[in-house]
Amino acid sequence: MTSGSQVHRGSDSRIWLKQYPAGVPADIDATPYASLVELLEDSFAAFRSRKAFICMERSISYDDLDQMSLALAAYLQSKRLQKGARVALMMPNVLQHPVATVAVLRAGYAVVNVNPLYTPRELEYQLKDSGAEAIIVLDSYASVVQQVIARTAVRHVIVGSMIEGPSDKKMACELGAQVSEDLARRRARHDVAMNEWVAVVAAALIAALASLASSWLTARITWRAARAAHEATADDDLRRAGHAALTSRHATEASRRDAPGRSGASSREPLA
Repeated sequence: MTSGSQVHRGSDSRIWLKQYPAGVPADIDATPYASLVELLEDSFAAFRSRKAFICMERSISYDDLDQMSLALAAYLQSKRLQKGARVALMMPNVLQHPVATVAVLRAGYAVVNVNPLYTPRELEYQLKDSGAEAIIVLDSYASVVQQVIARTAVRHVIVGSMIEGPSDKKMACELGAQVSEDLARRRARHDVAMNEWVAVVAAALIAALASLASSWLTARITWRAARAAHEATADDDLRRAGHAALTSRHATEASRRDAPGRSGASSREPLA
């Protein structure tokens, strides 16, 4: 865009201008419009009955785009996002994309385009880097959003769907019709899943501790039984040894008592 003098195509260094159809100017005067939204709304009024976008043999008019984007913009504003908030769009070049783009701009927010083929790691990085607080995504890619949303600043999720039907307007308006405040439900499911995981881990730990305690108790009982058996055997051996010692002592004492008698008797025998 330029507000200065027009540049002649023949002397312009922008080689892509050669591909412009006849009647399309190389530069435009943007001074009549205070914003891009004002330009869009002027186009809605000027070309209301014309086709604005065509995708896969379906189309929406400027009037359709005006009404649907206005409705979606009003919904976005109802979420109390601050002016200038980032809203991510995760979808390919389908009819829902221009509706969402215009809606975000009309609501006073900034568009953050996201490659729908991003991996969860890539999506998480872009959402964090951009500071997006809301995301509009086709259901085909919603599972990727679900994997990372808890680790981002995103608080509102709008899920659209590519549907077949006789109505072009219905196809494009499906994005607004399937508005879903499912972040709370997703996070609730995440919390439930986390609680279930904690419960499983806790149960496993309890089972492991119970098994360990059982093993320890079994080993303790076995050790005590072995010790008792050992002590019993030692007591028997001690008793036998004591009994043998006592028997030997008694025998010695008996022998000593008998020895003097035998000696005296011998001395009293007459001499031959």
